[in-house]
Amino acid sequence: MQEEIDRALKSKLIENTWIVKKNMGWSIRSFFTDNKISHVAIYGLGALGLRLYDDLEDSGLKIDYAIDQTVTEEKQSMVEFPLLSSSSDSFPQTELIIVTPVQYYWDIVKLLEQKTDIPIVSLEDVVAYG
Repeated sequence: MQEEIDRALKSKLIENTWIVKKNMGWSIRSFFTDNKISHVAIYGLGALGLRLYDDLEDSGLKIDYAIDQTVTEEKQSMVEFPLLSSSSDSFPQTELIIVTPVQYYWDIVKLLEQKTDIPIVSLEDVVAYG
């Protein structure tokens, strides 16, 4: 139970930081522009993953695909790019994978590093940027 509370608090803290910075004129797009990244994948289509999708949708950044533990028609219908299962053996090439379930970041990194050499970053680090 405490783990769920900690997870929810961490997600809300990231979301709050994101909103405050956005209201001050910051754009999440600056992280990608400054790092010369034009193609990404999103790991996790929960609340933060969908928020990231919304912010990047009209930014000129190409979201090549998403990765999620649960692939359903409902989730696929929420986005305009392929949704792949985290249990896939490999993932198509892209420039960066952004992990949105930040509380499980290191576990997800371990999983992905067995399947790809694509660089991986936490959404927490992206939001903290700038």
